[in-house]
Amino acid sequence: MLACAFALAVAQAPRLFSQDRLPSSRRYAARLPAATPADAVLSPVNHMAVLPQPPESIPPGATTSAVPESCYSLEQLEALALANNPTLVQAAAQVQAAQGQWVQAGLKPNPIAGYQGSEMGNEGSSGQQGAFISQEFVRRNKLRLSQAAQGGAVAKAQQDMAAQRWRVVNDVRSEFFNVLVAQRAMELTQELVDIGRRGADTTERLFKGEQIAYVEVLQAHVEYDAAQITEQNARNRYDAAWRRLAATLGLPGLPPRPLVGDLRPPAEKIDFDVTLARLLTESPELASAYAGVQRARAALERAQVEPRPNLVVQLGLQRDNHTHDTIGNAQIGIPVPILDGNQGNIQTAYADLRNAQAEVARVELSLRNRLATAYETYSNARNQVDKYVNDILPDSRKALDLITKGYQEKQFSFLTLLTAQRTYARASLAYLQALQQSGVSRVAIEGLLLTGSLREVHAIDVPQIETGIAPVFGPGRPPVEVR
Repeated sequence: MLACAFALAVAQAPRLFSQDRLPSSRRYAARLPAATPADAVLSPVNHMAVLPQPPESIPPGATTSAVPESCYSLEQLEALALANNPTLVQAAAQVQAAQGQWVQAGLKPNPIAGYQGSEMGNEGSSGQQGAFISQEFVRRNKLRLSQAAQGGAVAKAQQDMAAQRWRVVNDVRSEFFNVLVAQRAMELTQELVDIGRRGADTTERLFKGEQIAYVEVLQAHVEYDAAQITEQNARNRYDAAWRRLAATLGLPGLPPRPLVGDLRPPAEKIDFDVTLARLLTESPELASAYAGVQRARAALERAQVEPRPNLVVQLGLQRDNHTHDTIGNAQIGIPVPILDGNQGNIQTAYADLRNAQAEVARVELSLRNRLATAYETYSNARNQVDKYVNDILPDSRKALDLITKGYQEKQFSFLTLLTAQRTYARASLAYLQALQQSGVSRVAIEGLLLTGSLREVHAIDVPQIETGIAPVFGPGRPPVEVR
């Protein structure tokens, strides 16, 4: 009987090792656990619940009409980034690695086949010679629980990939807006240079007519030279903005092209309460934290069943060369868990679950905190934009035109003209800065506060409080914490 059992086991060995019996990642792909949304409720019993995956699509940015071939639209740049940004390759690789671990966690132990000899040298004979095969049988649904724990890691990796897609797209939209602002800044500074040149020409003409002192000519040339410096700074700012955009796309050698877009903010303002509700529902960061709870809960249950021992069965078949008998043997073994009850790992799993549950609360509070900061920056910038458009820019331009004409007719002093030129220049550049901050803050808020796609270690960006108006300003940065 034992000989028949051993022969049957040997006959079945090729089938056990055949490739069509081994689970493939493609076959298991349809069974992989899906990602966990932020509002999912995970119970201790139903830790295997399959939950919806995050949406693959990301809401589009500002749409544009037909774009000339010599220009780039936002949609074109987003497509380039999704195809070339290396961090998305890394995120996809992490998902694949987690899926591979999910597959591995459910595989049964391999059987062991080998040589077996005993009583060799007994009465000068070679003793008993033969072979054996043994198999460990995993009990108490340990493989299923191991896969459940790894399924949480898969869901977390999927949510992290969704978050990274948001970061890439949001960074493209922010840098797109920065380049648009830099384009407009070059146009504006060229206008300021023209104003400075006209002022210098006017003072020279009046000086030749002996109507003003030469010191006013010198002051006019100083303002003209300062305007030229501002213009060159604006060109440098544009070059830097384009290089940052190209790096975000994953195409650092992409040559500059004009961008087609609108700097003006949408008429509808962002509502804080609506945004917060959407953030707590759709944030991949929060969904990733819930997936961590799913993984930790399954890992705890897996640790609790670990002391329940597996069963090891061994069958052997030998030929006794002294008696010429065929001998079969069988062994069944089971560990006795009297010393190691996996207590330490169970305690660690409990702590890991508590930590994962606290991480959900931490992420939610972090999202609220970051949204409050970003919304304040957005609201302030939007308020400034409206004020500049409706009052400051029209008044400063009108004042400059009137004072320029009056100066030519000797109704105003050169100091008055100089003050009007500086007021208009600073108001115009400050308006651009407010536009920039409003735009990038809106991108961050509508993009679930996910930015910093190229950072290996995400830090906290603390917004700086503007105390004055600078003639040259840097790139707009979303005032949100980046994990």
